[in-house]
Amino acid sequence: MCVGGWWLVQSPGPPVETTFARAITSTTLVGTVSTFVVATTNGVVVVHVAGAVRFPGVVTVRAPARANDALLAAGGPLRTADLNAVNLALIVVDGEQLFIPTRGRQSATSVPVGRVTKGPPAQSSQSGASSIDSIVDLNSATALQLEVLPGVGPSTAKAIVSYRAAHGPFSTVNGLLDVRGIGPAKLDAIRAQLRV
Repeated sequence: MCVGGWWLVQSPGPPVETTFARAITSTTLVGTVSTFVVATTNGVVVVHVAGAVRFPGVVTVRAPARANDALLAAGGPLRTADLNAVNLALIVVDGEQLFIPTRGRQSATSVPVGRVTKGPPAQSSQSGASSIDSIVDLNSATALQLEVLPGVGPSTAKAIVSYRAAHGPFSTVNGLLDVRGIGPAKLDAIRAQLRV
């Protein structure tokens, strides 16, 4: 018994490689080849699945998860669901909402179809009705994805990606004010379509 106790005390801990491998399995890598964001998820993500699904509500899925995983966790789509309007391969992030529309209709009061978002959808003033715009994640968007924002062209999008590569992920949307070419007026024009 003494020998067994001595062996337990003297045995080394797990090798560094094993510990590192475990840490990597509990993260999700998102981004481009030149930049990426590590989002620690503790192995699960919680997603609010709404719309044309069997059991709408909050579901928990193993990370990294795709929109299809969240949809299946909510019981799957209804027969009336328009799955062609949804990117089921989209990687979902903890705390987001996935909206599955009904064929022939979109809800103007919900989140972008087939997209995930934190917070309310962006509103448009066209003909007095609200419309659904894409929400862009500053920490994972490519330059091309950033160019969909009003007033953001190729040079501004490249400046955002370059700044992110040099300084790390944005902690707030206001961090864009540090990027060359973005002032308070431009930020106010795109703020509703951004998240971090």
